[in-house]
Amino acid sequence: EAAAAIALDLVDAVRADDALPPVRAAVTYGMVLSREGDFHGPTVNLAARILKLAPMNGVVASQATTDALGPDTGIDIDSLGAIEMQGMAEPVELAALRRS
Repeated sequence: EAAAAIALDLVDAVRADDALPPVRAAVTYGMVLSREGDFHGPTVNLAARILKLAPMNGVVASQATTDALGPDTGIDIDSLGAIEMQGMAEPVELAALRRS
């Protein structure tokens, strides 16, 4: 929940500042490997891929993320459906996140 809220806050803050270019964000949830100050693994790879699908000034999340969100977060989840992505064996369920 915290990661989704931070992503939405970041996008909102950048959008409110005319001096900054538009941004996009992606949130995934899962195990990662930390090595020498960097993170690795399927969760990181998924985040990199879905970030490219996020609209400018928007936040996209994986199904694992939306499944982890509680009911009273103030975050609406709009399904984008299952999307096929290079390097992924199965289509990935994605959703756009926005404030309620």
